[in-house]
Amino acid sequence: MVNTVYATAGIADYWILDVNQRQIYVFREPGLEGYNLEFILQEDATLSLIAFPEIEV
Repeated sequence: MVNTVYATAGIADYWILDVNQRQIYVFREPGLEGYNLEFILQEDATLSLIAFPEIEV
């Protein structure tokens, strides 16, 4: 799975935008077998980047 490839590469913050469902899938805390933290946000949520926590999307 693509998520596992990004996790093993050490990508700390990985997002997938589902434009049809108007959701954001967020993957954090990469490990050898994938991400340890995964959650889904709805379109009205605010999200901060790990690398730049002062920036909100």
